[in-house]
Amino acid sequence: MAVIKPKMVILKNGTEVCIRNRTLEDAEEMRSYMESVFSNDRFFMTTNDESREFRTVEKYGERTEMMNGHEHKLLLITEVDGQIVSISDVDCGSKKRNQHVGQVGISIRQDYRGLGLGTVLMQTMIDWATADSVIEKLALGVWAKNAPAIALYRKMGFVEEGRKVNEVKYADGSYDDCICMYRFAE
Repeated sequence: MAVIKPKMVILKNGTEVCIRNRTLEDAEEMRSYMESVFSNDRFFMTTNDESREFRTVEKYGERTEMMNGHEHKLLLITEVDGQIVSISDVDCGSKKRNQHVGQVGISIRQDYRGLGLGTVLMQTMIDWATADSVIEKLALGVWAKNAPAIALYRKMGFVEEGRKVNEVKYADGSYDDCICMYRFAE
């Protein structure tokens, strides 16, 4: 996994956060973080019930070890007083023909949204990808009803390259599209 220097940032509400690489020692706190995020957020493909099977300390440890073994993958957490408030990653393709594309993922605990953290995280990942010798393009998918996330991605230079219509069906029977977005790392 690519290593970044830990970064201290002051959010709009005055809270100081630390953005750093995830380690094996973070597995228990990761489980707790994901439990809170999945239980309150409809913008994940995986439902809260489905996530329980992989929300174990062992599974988080396995993912961290897998990412640690690859220099073109970035796995970050943001913490406040030892508590994780966001996770983000860039995961490049596993084949020679798609390893130049970094899939971006980001989640922020609800009470830390709207404070500028998303902008800092996205810029950190963009800067890392720009300096990486393999990644040329960043890509992500976002639900069409997630207006704040779409606004963030557009602000960071991402543009829509396609849409998967009715890609998601919610428990209430309504649908949402997945907007595919990209930007070049430059």
